[in-house]
Amino acid sequence: MMGSLGDRRPPTTGTRRWILVLAWGVLAIGLTGWVASCTSSGGAKEAAEPSAVWQAPAGANYVGRAACVECHEEDVKNFDHTLHAKKANPRSPAATHECESCHGPGSKHVDDGGSQGTILKFGDKSKASAATQAAQCLTCHTKTHPDWKQGKHAARDVSCVSCHSVHAAEGPKQLKKPTEAETCATCHKQVNSDLAKQSHHPIREGKIGCSDCHNPHGTPYDKNLRTPTNNETCYKCHTEKRGPFLWEHPVVMENCLNCHNPHGSLHDKLLIVQEPFVCQRCHSISRHPGTVYDATTLAHGVNASTRSMGNACLNCHPQFHGSNHPSGNFFER
Repeated sequence: MMGSLGDRRPPTTGTRRWILVLAWGVLAIGLTGWVASCTSSGGAKEAAEPSAVWQAPAGANYVGRAACVECHEEDVKNFDHTLHAKKANPRSPAATHECESCHGPGSKHVDDGGSQGTILKFGDKSKASAATQAAQCLTCHTKTHPDWKQGKHAARDVSCVSCHSVHAAEGPKQLKKPTEAETCATCHKQVNSDLAKQSHHPIREGKIGCSDCHNPHGTPYDKNLRTPTNNETCYKCHTEKRGPFLWEHPVVMENCLNCHNPHGSLHDKLLIVQEPFVCQRCHSISRHPGTVYDATTLAHGVNASTRSMGNACLNCHPQFHGSNHPSGNFFER
C-alpha cells in the first residue's frame, strides 16, 4: 500500500495540457448546445407572436363606398364631415379607398353578411387588439406620432379610437368629447377631480390643455411628459424659477412636485400641504427654533411672534425657489 502511494507522481506537462484541452472541449460543446437552444426557443417565440398589423382575409377585394353605404349610411354620412374625408389631401383615406383604406378590403365582409372577422372593426367591441387598431392608424400617422409605441397609452392597451372618433368630430382633432380635458377625464378620474379644486392650472378655463405638458401619443419620458423631467416641463411657463441662482434650494432643483401638485390642490399655489407644514417636512430643526407649528405651541404661547395665526416661513423667506442676492443664503427678502 505504501509503495503504491509512493508511486503517485504529479502528471507531466503533456498530460496536463491534454486534460485542459479535453475540459475546454467539453465546455465548448455545452455552450454551443445552450446557445442553440436559446436561439431556437427565441426564434420559436418570435414566430409565435402575431403581427400587430391587421391582415385582410385571403382573396378579399375592394368593393367601393357604395357597398358600405347600403348598411352603414349614417357612419358614411358622418365620415364626410371629418378631416379623413378631405380628398384634396392625397394622404387621406378619401383619396384612396375611402372606408376600406382603414377597414380593409370589404368583399368578404359583404359576402358573409357583415361578419366582423372579415374586416377590421375599431372600438371596444372589436375582436382586434388595441395594438392592431393603433397599428392601422399608424400606417398614415407614423411621422406625426413616432413615439406611440414608447408611450404609456400603448403599454396599457389604449388605442387611437379610445380618444378619437373616425366617423364623427365632436371636438378638435376628431376627439370624442368637446374638449381635450373632457376626453382625458374619461380615464384620468383622479386628475379630473384635482382640476376641480380651488387652486389649479387654468385647464377648466381653457387657457391651457393637458397636451401642453403631456403628449398623449407617446414620449420616451415618464407620464408621457413632453420634456425629460418635471422641472423642464414647469420651466416652459415658469421661466423665472429656472435659475441658475447664486443660492439654490436643493428640494426645488430636484423636483417641483416635491412641494406642488400640478393638477390641483386645496392649498394656495398648488402646494401639496399648506404653509408652514410644507417647509417643515424637511426643516424640522432650524435656528428659530424648528418646533412644528401645532396647536400645542400656539395654545401655550411658545415663541408666539413666529407661531401666531397667519404667519408662515414665506413671510421672511420669500425667495425659496432661489436667490441671487449676495446675502441671500437663507432666501430672505
